[in-house]
Amino acid sequence: MEKIPVVAYCRVSTDSKDQENSFENQRSYFENEASKIEQYNLVKIYADKGLSATSFNKRKEFLEMIYDAGVDYEIKNGNVDFNYSRTREPKFKRILVTNLSRFSRDIYVVKCVRELKRKGVYIDFLSEGKTTENDKDD
Repeated sequence: MEKIPVVAYCRVSTDSKDQENSFENQRSYFENEASKIEQYNLVKIYADKGLSATSFNKRKEFLEMIYDAGVDYEIKNGNVDFNYSRTREPKFKRILVTNLSRFSRDIYVVKCVRELKRKGVYIDFLSEGKTTENDKDD
Protein backbone atom coordinates (compact mmCIF):
# COMPACT_ATOMS: atom_id res chain seq x y z
CA MET A 1 0.00 0.00 0.00
CA GLU A 2 1.40 3.37 -1.06
CA LYS A 3 1.35 5.96 1.71
CA ILE A 4 -0.20 9.39 1.26
CA PRO A 5 2.35 12.20 1.67
CA VAL A 6 1.08 14.73 4.21
CA VAL A 7 2.48 17.83 5.84
CA ALA A 8 1.46 19.81 8.89
CA TYR A 9 1.28 23.52 9.46
CA CYS A 10 1.57 25.12 12.87
CA ARG A 11 1.77 28.74 13.91
CA VAL A 12 2.05 30.65 17.14
CA SER A 13 1.31 34.36 17.18
CA THR A 14 3.99 35.66 19.54
CA ASP A 15 7.54 34.86 20.52
CA SER A 16 6.77 34.61 24.26
CA LYS A 17 7.99 31.65 26.34
CA ASP A 18 4.44 30.26 26.69
CA GLN A 19 3.98 30.38 22.94
CA GLU A 20 7.33 28.61 22.44
CA ASN A 21 5.95 25.74 24.53
CA SER A 22 2.77 25.82 22.44
CA PHE A 23 4.84 25.65 19.28
CA GLU A 24 6.71 22.56 20.46
CA ASN A 25 3.45 21.00 21.65
CA GLN A 26 1.91 21.52 18.19
CA ARG A 27 4.90 19.86 16.51
CA SER A 28 4.63 16.85 18.85
CA TYR A 29 0.88 16.72 18.31
CA PHE A 30 1.22 16.46 14.52
CA GLU A 31 3.91 13.82 14.71
CA ASN A 32 1.65 11.79 17.00
CA GLU A 33 -1.54 12.31 14.94
CA ALA A 34 0.13 11.42 11.64
CA SER A 35 1.54 8.23 13.14
CA LYS A 36 -2.00 7.13 14.08
CA ILE A 37 -3.11 7.00 10.45
CA GLU A 38 -1.39 4.09 8.76
CA GLN A 39 -1.87 5.51 5.25
CA TYR A 40 -0.15 8.82 6.11
CA ASN A 41 3.51 9.60 5.67
CA LEU A 42 4.36 12.89 7.42
CA VAL A 43 6.99 14.40 5.14
CA LYS A 44 7.38 17.86 6.68
CA ILE A 45 6.13 20.24 9.36
CA TYR A 46 5.95 23.87 8.25
CA ALA A 47 5.99 26.25 11.19
CA ASP A 48 5.80 30.01 11.61
CA LYS A 49 6.59 31.57 14.96
CA GLY A 50 5.71 35.04 16.17
CA LEU A 51 3.36 35.83 13.29
CA SER A 52 -0.31 36.74 13.09
CA ALA A 53 -2.82 34.75 11.06
CA THR A 54 -4.36 37.93 9.67
CA SER A 55 -1.86 38.30 6.83
CA PHE A 56 0.13 35.97 4.62
CA ASN A 57 2.96 38.08 3.24
CA LYS A 58 5.30 37.64 6.25
CA ARG A 59 4.52 33.97 6.88
CA LYS A 60 7.53 32.44 5.12
CA GLU A 61 6.81 28.82 6.04
CA PHE A 62 3.14 29.12 5.08
CA LEU A 63 4.03 30.51 1.66
CA GLU A 64 6.69 27.81 1.16
CA MET A 65 4.07 25.17 1.98
CA ILE A 66 1.60 26.66 -0.52
CA TYR A 67 4.32 26.75 -3.19
CA ASP A 68 5.27 23.14 -2.43
CA ALA A 69 1.57 22.28 -2.86
CA GLY A 70 1.82 23.44 -6.47
CA VAL A 71 0.16 26.82 -6.00
CA ASP A 72 1.91 29.98 -7.12
CA TYR A 73 1.57 33.25 -5.27
CA GLU A 74 2.43 36.87 -5.84
CA ILE A 75 2.69 39.64 -3.25
CA LYS A 76 1.01 42.84 -4.44
CA ASN A 77 0.72 45.92 -2.23
CA GLY A 78 1.19 43.81 0.89
CA ASN A 79 -1.48 41.28 -0.12
CA VAL A 80 -0.89 37.79 -1.41
CA ASP A 81 -2.62 36.57 -4.57
CA PHE A 82 -2.75 32.78 -5.00
CA ASN A 83 -2.76 31.23 -8.48
CA TYR A 84 -3.02 27.70 -9.82
CA SER A 85 0.26 26.43 -11.28
CA ARG A 86 -0.12 24.36 -14.41
CA THR A 87 3.49 23.16 -14.31
CA ARG A 88 4.25 22.10 -10.74
CA GLU A 89 2.88 18.98 -9.11
CA PRO A 90 2.29 19.08 -5.35
CA LYS A 91 4.85 17.41 -3.11
CA PHE A 92 2.05 16.21 -0.80
CA LYS A 93 -1.71 15.53 -0.80
CA ARG A 94 -2.90 16.73 2.60
CA ILE A 95 -2.18 19.53 5.06
CA LEU A 96 -2.87 18.84 8.74
CA VAL A 97 -3.78 21.86 10.89
CA THR A 98 -5.08 21.89 14.45
CA ASN A 99 -7.86 24.38 13.62
CA LEU A 100 -8.88 27.08 11.17
CA SER A 101 -7.39 29.96 13.20
CA ARG A 102 -3.93 28.35 13.01
CA PHE A 103 -4.23 28.30 9.21
CA SER A 104 -5.63 31.78 8.64
CA ARG A 105 -7.94 34.55 9.76
CA ASP A 106 -7.73 36.34 6.42
CA ILE A 107 -10.58 36.30 3.88
CA TYR A 108 -8.03 35.75 1.09
CA VAL A 109 -7.65 32.19 2.37
CA VAL A 110 -10.75 31.24 0.36
CA LYS A 111 -8.86 31.63 -2.94
CA CYS A 112 -5.89 29.75 -1.48
CA VAL A 113 -8.11 26.83 -0.43
CA ARG A 114 -9.76 26.72 -3.86
CA GLU A 115 -6.38 26.64 -5.62
CA LEU A 116 -5.16 23.88 -3.30
CA LYS A 117 -8.26 21.82 -4.07
CA ARG A 118 -7.68 22.28 -7.81
CA LYS A 119 -4.24 20.72 -7.25
CA GLY A 120 -5.76 17.83 -5.29
CA VAL A 121 -4.37 19.05 -1.94
CA TYR A 122 -6.81 19.05 0.98
CA ILE A 123 -6.64 20.62 4.43
CA ASP A 124 -7.69 18.61 7.48
CA PHE A 125 -8.72 20.73 10.49
CA LEU A 126 -8.16 18.15 13.20
CA SER A 127 -9.89 19.85 16.16
CA GLU A 128 -13.06 20.40 14.17
CA GLY A 129 -12.98 17.06 12.33
CA LYS A 130 -13.44 18.95 9.04
CA THR A 131 -11.67 18.68 5.70
CA THR A 132 -11.69 20.74 2.54
CA GLU A 133 -12.06 17.47 0.65
CA ASN A 134 -15.70 17.45 1.76
CA ASP A 135 -17.60 20.24 -0.03
CA LYS A 136 -20.03 20.46 2.93
CA ASP A 137 -17.14 21.42 5.23
CA ASP A 138 -16.11 24.38 3.08
